[in-house]
Amino acid sequence: MDYRSLARISNSDLSEFYNFLFNIRDNFSEKALELGRVVHQHILEPHTVEGPEPGVNMAQVEKMVRAARADPFLSWVVQFSQNEGVRLWDDVATGLRLKSKLDNVYKSRLVTDLKTTSAHSREEFLRSCQRYDYDRQAAFYLDAIAAPAAHRPRFCFLAIQKQKPFSVWRFDFADDSDFIAQGRQKYRFLLDQWALRERQGLSFVPSSWAAEESPRILLSSTQIIH
Repeated sequence: MDYRSLARISNSDLSEFYNFLFNIRDNFSEKALELGRVVHQHILEPHTVEGPEPGVNMAQVEKMVRAARADPFLSWVVQFSQNEGVRLWDDVATGLRLKSKLDNVYKSRLVTDLKTTSAHSREEFLRSCQRYDYDRQAAFYLDAIAAPAAHRPRFCFLAIQKQKPFSVWRFDFADDSDFIAQGRQKYRFLLDQWALRERQGLSFVPSSWAAEESPRILLSSTQIIH
């Protein structure tokens, strides 16, 4: 079974649950999501690339990937971090089973996430962080690595422009920053609501979970899939 269909709660599942709770229609562009997926694959897992992707502007992908590889910090992260690692863990407060697929983790001290963006400036991208709840994602991902408190892990977004000049922007957040604290509040609220529905027998099943799986609340040890 692949990662997406595992009956564990991801940050994307929390987004779907949020939309369900507040009757919000998802307005993400499938075309934009597919472009982001292909760029990620070319940067983080180039060995899995088999050829051009139908419906994707591969010339645009090549320019974005070239810009990413020319960025010294991004290149260092990709070379020395664990890329596309999956974390499976259990939330102590609710007993819910969780999962995350992290772009890059460096020695449990730095979690890095690549973003493709249409923003024309750093300030515009930061505004989009609030609009798309990237703070919640950052907090969820930091907590996924269960780093020792002494390490004070950091989270970093690396945003790659989809258009000229194809800039690569870096945004760092400390584990105890207001940005991460706000994100934790968001995801904790959603987990509490999810657990409440479980107790009421109103289980929410994300669209990505395999049909044969049920959202059981089971406890297991923290696991890492390489």
